[in-house]
Amino acid sequence: FLLPEDPAANLLMIATGTGLAPFRGFLRMRDVMPKRGRGRAFLVFGAQTSSDLLYQDEIARHLGHPEDHLTYALSREQKNATGGRMYVGDRLAELAEQLWPLVEAKNLYVYVCGIKGMEKSIEDVLGAMAARAGLDWAAHKAELVAEKRWMVETY
Repeated sequence: FLLPEDPAANLLMIATGTGLAPFRGFLRMRDVMPKRGRGRAFLVFGAQTSSDLLYQDEIARHLGHPEDHLTYALSREQKNATGGRMYVGDRLAELAEQLWPLVEAKNLYVYVCGIKGMEKSIEDVLGAMAARAGLDWAAHKAELVAEKRWMVETY
């Protein structure tokens, strides 16, 4: 993963477990950029329990700008809207109203890193958000992929 060259680009970073590693680097690099004119950073980090939250203080420090957002999905400690385990896709669904303007923007870069299988729930949520806005998610995602603004590394 590489940060976009445009400092005004918005970042949606979705990680589970050690998938947080590249985003730590991103956030450190962003900290040396001027805050004025810098895009928003939105991080959804999934783990099993709060004791599994890696680098929590460091991440919170890097996302201290009012326009940035940090949220967690703790699958063994939190419940989703239907009473099931809370996963990153569930958290994205909760934040849909806040996230949609970023997803719709032409300067959003989406990064997904972590456990294999989370991609489907992420795409399902983004697809539902797009449908509510009358947008074709498949076409929008194809545009993101073609413009190298959709990057996934799962294992």
